[in-house]
Amino acid sequence: MREGWTETTLGDISDFISLRVAPAKIDSATPYVGLEHLVPRSSQISDWDTVEMVSSSVTPFEPGDTLFGRLRPYLHKVALADFPGTCSPELLVLRSNENSDAGYLYLLCSLDSTIGQCVAMSAGTRMPRTSASDLASIEVQLPPITEQRRIVDLMSSVDSYIAALQQQADAARSARSAVLGELLSGDCTEGFETSIGHVAQVLGGKRLPKQTPWADRPTRHPYIRATDIRDGRVDTDSVVYVPDEIWPTISRFIVESGDVLITIAGTIGSIAQVPESLVGANLTENAAMIRPHNDAIRPEFLKLWLMGSDAKMQIQSLTIGTTQKKLGLARIESIRIILPPLAEQRRIVGVISSIDLAIQSTERAVADAKNLRSGLLSDLLSGAYEIPESYDRLLGAA
Repeated sequence: MREGWTETTLGDISDFISLRVAPAKIDSATPYVGLEHLVPRSSQISDWDTVEMVSSSVTPFEPGDTLFGRLRPYLHKVALADFPGTCSPELLVLRSNENSDAGYLYLLCSLDSTIGQCVAMSAGTRMPRTSASDLASIEVQLPPITEQRRIVDLMSSVDSYIAALQQQADAARSARSAVLGELLSGDCTEGFETSIGHVAQVLGGKRLPKQTPWADRPTRHPYIRATDIRDGRVDTDSVVYVPDEIWPTISRFIVESGDVLITIAGTIGSIAQVPESLVGANLTENAAMIRPHNDAIRPEFLKLWLMGSDAKMQIQSLTIGTTQKKLGLARIESIRIILPPLAEQRRIVGVISSIDLAIQSTERAVADAKNLRSGLLSDLLSGAYEIPESYDRLLGAA
C-alpha cells in the first residue's frame, strides 16, 4: 500500500441515512427517486417523480450523497445526487464524512469489485438484496483527501469526454432517423406501390423441440433468437447454437443471404438483415424471414423501409392480441411498400450506410473510452497509479 493510504471500510468513511419518513410529512412537490430513475453504470439520475405520487416511506438525501440500488438485479445502479430529495427504500443512501470526499465515495461504490461483493452477500429468495451492513463492511483503500479530490477531478474529466462522445452518437442517430424519413417520403414516392407479398416470400422460423437445451459449445448450426434482432442488426455475439443431433429436425428453417428478419411475437417489428456470417443459421419461431424474389427491390432498401415510420404504423395496426401480441406471416405480406427505381434505392441505401458508419465509429469510441475508464478507475482507487501534485497546479492555471 502506498504511503499515506489507509485500509478502511465504506462504513468508516460514510454515514448511512436510514431515516424513513412518511410522504405525508414532506412537501408533495419534493423530488422522489426510484430505481427506475438511475442510469446503469452512470452517476446520473435520469428523472424523478414527486412525493405526491408515492404512498410508501421514503429516505431523504442531499446533494453529494451516493444512492446505491440494493436489489440484486439493480446493484449496478449507483448515482451521485446533485439535488436534494427523497428516494425509494430500495436505495441505500451514503453520505461522506470528514474522512472522504463525496465524489470519491461514489467512485468506490461504483467499482465492479464493490458491486461484485454486494452480489455475493445479497440475501433473499424472491428478491435478493444487499443490506447497509453488508455495504458498510466492504474494505477499501483510502488515500489522503487531496489525492481523493485529484482522482475525482480526473475521473470527472473522463466522464465528460464519454458524455460528449455519447451525445455525438445520439445526435447522429437522430439525424439518421430524420434523413431516412425524408428520403423515404421524398422522390422515392415516384416509384410504384405494391405489397411485400408481391416482391418477397415471407417464411417462418422454428423452435427447438420441447425441453431441448442449447448446445454447450459452438456447433455448425447457429440459432437466431428474437432477442438477437435489435437496432437494425443481428447481435452475433449473443447467438446460441443447435446441438448437431437435433439440427435435422429443424434443418428446413434456415436463413439465406439477403433475407430481412422481423420479430413477430413479444417485441414486434424489430428489423435486421442477415449478416453473411450467419447465412445458413436457424431462425426462431418468434421471427420471420422476408426473402425478396423480385429484382425490383434491394434487400438493403427493404430493411430500411421496414424501419421507417410508414411501415411501423402498418405493423402496429396489423399486430393482433392483447396479452400475447403476434404478427402473422400473411399480415406481413399485406404491408404496403413504395418502390422507387433501383438507382434511387441504391442512393438511399448509400446515404444511410454512410451515416451508419459514422454512428458505429462513434459508438466504438464510446465503448473504448468506457473500457479505458474502467481500467483507470481500478488503478487509481487501488493506488497502482499516482496523480502527481503538479496536477493541482495545472488545475489552478486552467
